[in-house]
Amino acid sequence: MATITYYVVLTFVRNEEGEEELIAEPPTQMPSASAATSRARSLAGSKAGVIAFARSGDPESVNSPMLLCCSRPVRSPRTFSM
Repeated sequence: MATITYYVVLTFVRNEEGEEELIAEPPTQMPSASAATSRARSLAGSKAGVIAFARSGDPESVNSPMLLCCSRPVRSPRTFSM
């Protein structure tokens, strides 16, 4: 089966009740790594957090995501689990 790569931007907003909790907004699929990175960087100033990541694999089994860009520190600079 053919390998497919998905490029995604995921934004986060703060809980409206003033807590430090972050809430994920719906993900946005992008056409390329550069488009995902550019979009994440453009949203970084207006969101509590933003990440851009890529996932590759065949449609039945997708590998762990690879981090492309983030607006806040994450545990690992290259990969993370979902």
